[in-house]
Amino acid sequence: MSTNETTIRRRITRPAFTSRLWFKNGVGAVIAVAALVAAIPVSVYDRDDFRAYRASRIPAHTVGPGTSVGIDGQEWSLGSVRQYGRSPAARRAAPKGTAITVVQISRSGTASHPARCTAYLIEGDRRWRAEEAYGGDFWVPPADDATGECTEPGSLQFSFLVPDDAHPSAVDLVDADRGITVRVRL
Repeated sequence: MSTNETTIRRRITRPAFTSRLWFKNGVGAVIAVAALVAAIPVSVYDRDDFRAYRASRIPAHTVGPGTSVGIDGQEWSLGSVRQYGRSPAARRAAPKGTAITVVQISRSGTASHPARCTAYLIEGDRRWRAEEAYGGDFWVPPADDATGECTEPGSLQFSFLVPDDAHPSAVDLVDADRGITVRVRL
């Protein structure tokens, strides 16, 4: 082997500058820092979608059983929970294996910002929407001092058609944006 051939082999087998380990590690570090900096403005915790999801799972206010909580200028507490096999004003009896659960929530005072709401009876991952007033087959008319509308003053009363084996733990009042404004524990 001649000297020219040895020189040529060394040039061919000599690693390139970009294949050195310190260079690869430096490029990897720059890419990692750039990805971290790019992720800051799109953080999952700052997105409106995440805020809406969080509001739909975590109530703004919680009223425990036997307690009273001040919310928006009103005092809220659990009134009563009753079960019926047939609503006094219903067109028909509850289907076999179900019951009509009526929940009354006491409110006193005047809300500074009354808003529309929908009531849901909650048991773990199961939930039942309240019967519609004057249109639901299993709706129970509210007492004289109660209403089924969150925008009106006074106590609230909601009717729910639920399975017999249900053991609900709370009533959620959900606003138009699907956020839980108040959770009343039973």
